[in-house]
Amino acid sequence: MVIHNRNALLTGILLLIQFAALWSIDESGLRPYRLIHADSLKANKINGAYISELIGAVHFFYGNTEFFTDQAFLYEQEKVVRMTGNVRVIEDSLNLEAERVNYFRLQEKLDLEENVEFHESHQDNSWRTFEAERVEYLRENKNFEAWENVRVYDSRENVSGKCGYMTYNVDKGFGYLRENPELQMSKSDDILIKSQKIEYYDDYKKIVAIFEVSTIMPDYNLTSDFLIYYSEEEKATYRGEPRLYSEQFDAEAAEVTLFFRENKLHYAQMNDSCRVVYKVNEEGVKENWVTSEEMEFEFLNGVVHECIARRGVESYFVQQANKLKRQDYLSNEATAEKLIMYMNTEGYIEQIGLSKAITGKYRFEGNENNSKQ
Repeated sequence: MVIHNRNALLTGILLLIQFAALWSIDESGLRPYRLIHADSLKANKINGAYISELIGAVHFFYGNTEFFTDQAFLYEQEKVVRMTGNVRVIEDSLNLEAERVNYFRLQEKLDLEENVEFHESHQDNSWRTFEAERVEYLRENKNFEAWENVRVYDSRENVSGKCGYMTYNVDKGFGYLRENPELQMSKSDDILIKSQKIEYYDDYKKIVAIFEVSTIMPDYNLTSDFLIYYSEEEKATYRGEPRLYSEQFDAEAAEVTLFFRENKLHYAQMNDSCRVVYKVNEEGVKENWVTSEEMEFEFLNGVVHECIARRGVESYFVQQANKLKRQDYLSNEATAEKLIMYMNTEGYIEQIGLSKAITGKYRFEGNENNSKQ
């Protein structure tokens, strides 16, 4: 049986009304079906079950969810709808698009395939999107799973990312990324986070990265096994052998916390078994070091300009001989309760100061001088 819009015969109209009424009956308590438009309709009854085809500018509803597609097959007995070609699904604040969509009414599940796009609108005019090759959506609990070339973006927190697999719950604002996940935190110094797994909570306001964590910033890299990032505070805490690397110095501790201000690294705090190894100029090597129980770094325009070490401070400083600069060899080993290093505008050491319970040993061109204070 085939019905075309141009066929104005009374018989065709009556059959179309009968067909629509058949699919409007919801004997199983499922979301009711309502056909709005199709250029043509083809219906067949096979083994007592209807299989119907809607073709051209197809538009219908299931409950309050709206569907658009080029072609749809409706399996009455299985309660399955298969859609192909420019499929669009609108549900509350969600807009889904794909080339193919299968809707399983009994499970309230949507399987979307090929060029899948997800768009979620918020009341503050912000939005969240993701793209993938394959997506599964469970409508009852509003949970998404996405596979293959997944790309995400959140306009409110200015977060973008990519991975091989992602899950996301709309109501909870929670999900995670796996399979080579990356997140770009443009709100804080363009931080790029990589790890084995990245979880996000409260709509990206809290982010947790687990195992083989790598944080890449314009001038610094930081590795660890665990990261927790708070977007509103612009604060990132690292545990699991965190190490901070830069051109000027390398630092490590049991715990490292970074603070950002106006999208730039502003302050770093290190606790327990702290160690920093640094060089004094661009041509030098990282052979000088300081250890302590606590360390603080202050940054100006993203460049370190002061470091303070406290409690159980030990330090080693060496100045290599340089005849062109009329610079003699000098080395110093010292202990104290506090050490301050001041850096120049490029982040290299200009001055070092120690205070409280100082002991030290100086060496000049092979001569030793011990001093205590």
